[in-house]
Amino acid sequence: MSADVSLVERAVEMTFTSDHLTAKRLKALVASLGLAADNLAVRWAICRSLAEGSVDRLPEVMDGSGKELKGRTLFGGGDLAPLLLAQIMLVEGAERTVNQLREVVLAHWSRGQALLAEELDQFAGSGEDLVLREVDLRTLSTRHADFGAQIIGQRALVADLDRLHDDAWKSSPPKLASAVVVSGPPGSGRTYVAELLARSLSDTVIRVHGTKATTIADLRDPLPEVAHRPPVLLIEDIEAIPRRTLTSAATLTAGASIIGTTSSPTSAPSSWEIVGILPYERDAIAQIVR
Repeated sequence: MSADVSLVERAVEMTFTSDHLTAKRLKALVASLGLAADNLAVRWAICRSLAEGSVDRLPEVMDGSGKELKGRTLFGGGDLAPLLLAQIMLVEGAERTVNQLREVVLAHWSRGQALLAEELDQFAGSGEDLVLREVDLRTLSTRHADFGAQIIGQRALVADLDRLHDDAWKSSPPKLASAVVVSGPPGSGRTYVAELLARSLSDTVIRVHGTKATTIADLRDPLPEVAHRPPVLLIEDIEAIPRRTLTSAATLTAGASIIGTTSSPTSAPSSWEIVGILPYERDAIAQIVR
């Protein structure tokens, strides 16, 4: 499910207000877990509440004495805004979300923060890894990727992406079981599809072009030493890379998931899984254009 463009724009420009106590506790939550980004705990709280379903009561409009947070900061802009809004729309219903967006966000923010406070109390002094895992699963909503809402006319491809995504999230932290290559003719959207899968698994995606990678070091060196989740190495045009380098890449790139793109699927090592983009039918092309 994708959020309407006008709703995304409205959300990223809207100012949300919470009480000072909630804002203070959220800031302390981020600090206690050693996480980056001031708004990380806010998104985590909202997603935690959404996991419980719709809110029964919306908060009253505040008098402006609380903590203000711009929607652009809260939703993150870019890919995060439609992901989080789509989840809110799915739980609350599109009509209610459009008409009462500010109140809905505040309600989930408040409830999620209260739920997290109770859960964190249970892990006081122990279970830190479990708490961090919960951040990993809920903060950015990527565990619930909806490829069908972003890819038109490619049912088999969407099914493959759903399976790869779900299998990767069965491990903690999420990681692809094997390297994956997205194949298709030039202009078919290989890189777009590869990025969708990559960003559903990690907030750290490193892109390398095959023409600039001939050795393992060329693939391994750009990877960060520390990341919130294991990074994804996205290799464009793998057919330009020596086969021996590709074959060794999966075991020598510091635990990163590997996703490649190619117009020549035979260039992928036998251990890589191939997912293909089929020729588009006329109706699908017309829908994409619209």
